[in-house]
Amino acid sequence: MLLKRVSVRRKKLNALFFEPETRFAGDYAKDGGLLVDRAAFEESDLREGCPCEEAQVEALVADSRRRRAYERALWLLDARDYTERGMRDKLRPDFGEEAAALAVARCTELGLIDDERYADFRAELLLTEKKLSRRQAKEKLILKGVPREVAERAVDAVEIDPAGQLDEWLEGKFAARLASGGADAKRKVIEALLRRGFAYEDIRLALARRAERLGEKEEESCDAL
Repeated sequence: MLLKRVSVRRKKLNALFFEPETRFAGDYAKDGGLLVDRAAFEESDLREGCPCEEAQVEALVADSRRRRAYERALWLLDARDYTERGMRDKLRPDFGEEAAALAVARCTELGLIDDERYADFRAELLLTEKKLSRRQAKEKLILKGVPREVAERAVDAVEIDPAGQLDEWLEGKFAARLASGGADAKRKVIEALLRRGFAYEDIRLALARRAERLGEKEEESCDAL
């Protein structure tokens, strides 16, 4: 097999054309060229106009994918933090399992990806700014790829008063709905807070506190429950 032509492309890539035409398990340009990382190609034994073996090309493609996965990871991390699992899931569709895992391992080794740091930051944000319950905050972190034990430790470490959180919800986002009056409005508020992971008894007490502040009869607040 002959490496007939090498074409320089954008994004630090080269397009390789073979004779006879051979398809490899890699990425291809619209004109049919096999796309590989330019630095990986230059460090390989392949040269334009020279014969080559399929095994050499396959090794180049694997090296190219590893390099490109790592570069993509750095680019993604420049915008925001990721968990190890989150980054693997992001890279896997384009570069494969092996390249994604190696890129994540390298980023973790350099301290660019740190599940515990991610969990600590996000737990504080979810509980204090977004006012989520501890249960929902843990679920959100786990969905983002934080290991369960790390998510639980991070959330439990944040000092937060669930009663205060509920009071803020009732005086903020749900104040207008409650002001409209009626059992139906209170029922919808209760359902919304339950979906956010708050306990029913805590919600009931928060509504009772609100009723007391507003001078409403406590029975009216409790009847809606």
